[in-house]
Amino acid sequence: MLNLLKSDLYRIVRRADFWVFSALCALMMVAVAGMMAYFASPEFSMMVHENLANQADLTVEERVEAQAELDEARQDMAEVELLNGKEMHSVTTMWANTYLNGGFLGIVTAIFVALFLARDFKSGFIKNLNMSRAGRVRYYAEKLVIVALLDAFFLALCSVFSVAAFASFGFTFQVAESAGAVALWLFLAWLAMFAYSCLVACVVWLSRSEAVSIAFAVIVCSCVVGAFLVQLSLLLANAFPVFESLQYWTIVGGISMLTQGADALFAQEGAAVIAAHYPWGEALIAPWWQILLADALYVIIACVLAFAVCRKRNVA
Repeated sequence: MLNLLKSDLYRIVRRADFWVFSALCALMMVAVAGMMAYFASPEFSMMVHENLANQADLTVEERVEAQAELDEARQDMAEVELLNGKEMHSVTTMWANTYLNGGFLGIVTAIFVALFLARDFKSGFIKNLNMSRAGRVRYYAEKLVIVALLDAFFLALCSVFSVAAFASFGFTFQVAESAGAVALWLFLAWLAMFAYSCLVACVVWLSRSEAVSIAFAVIVCSCVVGAFLVQLSLLLANAFPVFESLQYWTIVGGISMLTQGADALFAQEGAAVIAAHYPWGEALIAPWWQILLADALYVIIACVLAFAVCRKRNVA
């Protein structure tokens, strides 16, 4: 398995799309920081106030037509006030809102995973490997290790470039989180991305299709499916209260808790909210523990699929 791992690492760094995806992540972090800096600038504030002032000169029809734009501008102003002079709450909330919430990191990583894994079948590379029973186990185990490393790389890349970009634009953080809390937050963020990527890997191995795998990656990792499941669970909870806890067993549910920052992972209030949605008692479950259990469940399901189902498929 070690030789295969070295081979895959060599092939990855020689792929042009690997560097394209890496550059995309870096540029996106700089772009988000620049946009937030513009929102916090006096020029943006002046522009919004001028638009509000100019509304008095509009006719009734024009006011109605411009109302949607003004409402959006007021929302932007509210976000600017929260920046409090280029001050953000914490580094983990900045990370969450920059690349985690909304699915940017998940989509980028999952698409690259889909392209890389599907390439083995498209190019016929897998036919050159020892695909006996033991060889198949080593193959799929090594691919899961590669997926884990890719998730860690893109997470680290986005984290480093986002901190550097926000710092270069003069942003500071109100809350200094402990190193342990930040490390736990990063681990849980990685686990969420790894869970997404493992599911995408199983789709690649079952379908052997780049198009199907990429479509699955975009739909699932953009949090569309997760958000739908959360809304469905809340709807079903009106008739069957047991479904109310389903929202905490989705990957997107864990991401929403990560959005609140590292300190919220240990908050008693969050644990009480989670416990209130379970029908079996008032035992408190810390948010970080709930995220760990939920994401680990998806990883286990993907591993079972890989070694029990995908491993038995024809390699052709």
